[in-house]
Amino acid sequence: MAFNDLFKKYRLRQNLTKLGIAKYLEKTDGYIRKVENQGYTPPQYSICKKLADIFELTEEEEGAFYEEALIERLKDDYDLYKKVRRSLILDNLVIDLPVSHSHKGENYVTKCTYLVTWATSLKKEILIKGIEQESHRVIAELVKEFGHTLQYLNISINEVRIVLDMSPKTNIHDHVEELKEVSSRKLRKEYDELSHLPSVWENSYEIYTVGNPKGLDFKNQ
Repeated sequence: MAFNDLFKKYRLRQNLTKLGIAKYLEKTDGYIRKVENQGYTPPQYSICKKLADIFELTEEEEGAFYEEALIERLKDDYDLYKKVRRSLILDNLVIDLPVSHSHKGENYVTKCTYLVTWATSLKKEILIKGIEQESHRVIAELVKEFGHTLQYLNISINEVRIVLDMSPKTNIHDHVEELKEVSSRKLRKEYDELSHLPSVWENSYEIYTVGNPKGLDFKNQ
């Protein structure tokens, strides 16, 4: 939930007026209207702390309140970081990936390597704190259960990027959809803050085939 939505939710819960909060913070009521109605940049910690006190937030609510304020305050810098990191990942994928085949007796068995990406529902930045680590664990275990080989897995605050090997006979779309469905169900069951979502993940996803490093001579099957 966006900071301004949290602000309004807690203000109404305490039956506080915008003018009353403005006087409490020694701010103008115009500033409070900007924060709540126009999605104005959240205030610094000292102001957020006063708001948490007057809103009588629980420890869990307070943590989420501060976190959303920080994320929105740093949004431009964070988007720049994601852009740079994505470029670095794509530049190095082919170089760093293992050879996409395995040796079985005297025959080489080809495997397809895919880069798959998908976002959180509405691209909300919800993969925070322990949720990101748990998402990593759940997805890695599911890939193994499905019989695929996990080469790379990166989970940011609102996006999953995964590189995996699978048999050419496998329907990649069926397995990605199942991976998203099962992981979403597990995460919504584990975390109350995700339980209200129909799905943790956005419906759409992107799949890219990843070639083998240049200069390698593969034997035919």
